[in-house]
Amino acid sequence: MSLVFVLRGFCLPDPVAAWHSCLNLQWLLGIPASTIYAAKPTTDELSSVLNQELQAIVEWITNNKLVLNISKTNSIVFGSKTMLMNEPKLKLYVNDVAVEQVQETKLLGILFDSKLTWSKHIEKVINKMGRSLSIIRRCCDFLPLYLRGSVIKSLVLSHLDYCSEVWSCAATSSIKKLQIAQNKAA
Repeated sequence: MSLVFVLRGFCLPDPVAAWHSCLNLQWLLGIPASTIYAAKPTTDELSSVLNQELQAIVEWITNNKLVLNISKTNSIVFGSKTMLMNEPKLKLYVNDVAVEQVQETKLLGILFDSKLTWSKHIEKVINKMGRSLSIIRRCCDFLPLYLRGSVIKSLVLSHLDYCSEVWSCAATSSIKKLQIAQNKAA
């Protein structure tokens, strides 16, 4: 079982940046979000390790006069259908406030679901591509022919290219939907 815990709205300083390992926990830091993840065999072990680390992070944030927006902080447990069948619940707290556990979360524009099916993310990409294509079609008469291809690439196909390596292992049915959306842009 593995957990991704998303902290948004703060950055750690350069000496701590990139990868940091502490208490068998990994920090993947970036702007504007920071992500902590850990893998443990039971939810109790996972909760224990993450709560220890959360206390250290809160202490660091407080010492550096920063503020953690707990309303934008959530956790998610990743696993297969069978692993998630009994709905594992984490007991995570920041300053005695429970951290919300979600079934899906957005990180740097990618929508992660607990089973990593990518279906909702792909749906979102297809909708964005459709909206952009619709706007381009309405403006098509005002665009010179030589610019249309560039506009389609930048406003429509860019959604398809963004982090596609992450979600390219999605189900064939979802990939076919993306292919149909891409064909509409051609």
